[in-house]
Amino acid sequence: MAKGKYIKVELKDGTKHVLLASNEAFYKKQGAKISEPTQKEIDAVFGKDVEVKEDKIDITNTPEYNALNTELITLTAQKANLELELDAEKAKVEKLTAELNALKAIQKDEK
Repeated sequence: MAKGKYIKVELKDGTKHVLLASNEAFYKKQGAKISEPTQKEIDAVFGKDVEVKEDKIDITNTPEYNALNTELITLTAQKANLELELDAEKAKVEKLTAELNALKAIQKDEK
């Protein structure tokens, strides 16, 4: 029945609805009368098709982007500094551990 993508359905209670044509088989099984809706009826239910134009959005020059980028750069630098400090502390621990072991060895030899 449906030639287009919409159908007009009249239910047993007399109410009329404009629906997508993919629902036609369901409503036929319900005993509804199926007909072709007018363009005016389709527009009243679904509205007119609107062409949507997609544009690329460039956020790289927004204040929010610049603030976040600056914060990211700052935090990355802080992380690198903390990693260097951690490596320096690890080296100190290794040096002190070696000195402690040397002192323990000397004490052991003296006994």
